[in-house]
Amino acid sequence: MRALVSNLSAISENLFPEVLENREKLQRRRQELQEQGFFIADLHVHSAQSDGLHSLKTVATRCVELGISAAVTDHNRTPDLSGLSSEEVSHIIPAIEITSREAVDILCYFYDFTSLEIFYREFVLPHKKRSYMISLSCDQILLVLRQQKCVVIIPHPDYPSDSLRMNFVRLLKKNVLSKEALSAIHCIEVFNSSREAHITDTKKQLAIQLNKYAVAGSDAHTRTAVGNALTFCKAQNHTEFLDQLAAGKTESIAVSTCMVDRSLPRLKMAWLHIKGLF
Repeated sequence: MRALVSNLSAISENLFPEVLENREKLQRRRQELQEQGFFIADLHVHSAQSDGLHSLKTVATRCVELGISAAVTDHNRTPDLSGLSSEEVSHIIPAIEITSREAVDILCYFYDFTSLEIFYREFVLPHKKRSYMISLSCDQILLVLRQQKCVVIIPHPDYPSDSLRMNFVRLLKKNVLSKEALSAIHCIEVFNSSREAHITDTKKQLAIQLNKYAVAGSDAHTRTAVGNALTFCKAQNHTEFLDQLAAGKTESIAVSTCMVDRSLPRLKMAWLHIKGLF
């Protein structure tokens, strides 16, 4: 019991995300938070530059409409910002989703696009095995990220459909992740809008076990799914927001994504992954 209480220290200031009943309630909460001056962001979004259905331009336009920021975490690539207005770019948080050789995903958030591009050119691109995987292990990736000025989140750590491949929880049980590598992680995505209807006890226990902060991500692959999970805090810009995220001083609200916004992107994802094998 003592160990459990001590491990709660990291998440004492940021409660587990609140999962709301429907999008109408989420919209009302978002508007209330905006009126109160909170900085609001969706931490997990994909565009057509990887396996999303809509262009980065469309995603950015949606963010402007909602008055939120979004981390466009496309797989093993950096966003091509050409064609976006300065206002649209200002709503995008520099980010990338890296997939290890074990097929474990890692979300990385950088403080500026230049740093993200340098990291991509020097680390990701030389080890890119195929579009959806690099040749380094999860442990090796985390050790490199530990030396970077960035925020690191583990998404969907125990998603059941990952039974055909490795996931983070399964890898953790193999005891192949070093303490140094685990120290690079700031947060665990305990709720993923595109995959879940509620927060499982497994994810709660994982955050407690690793002494990590708990967040939610939409994992949006369509325009209408953007903003289904929102993380917020008092901040003036992306820099302050990422600082607060790394320190566990954010909160999250979310809603489960509708079936249409789940199903259509998965057809594209399946095709791209099969195509990538060859």
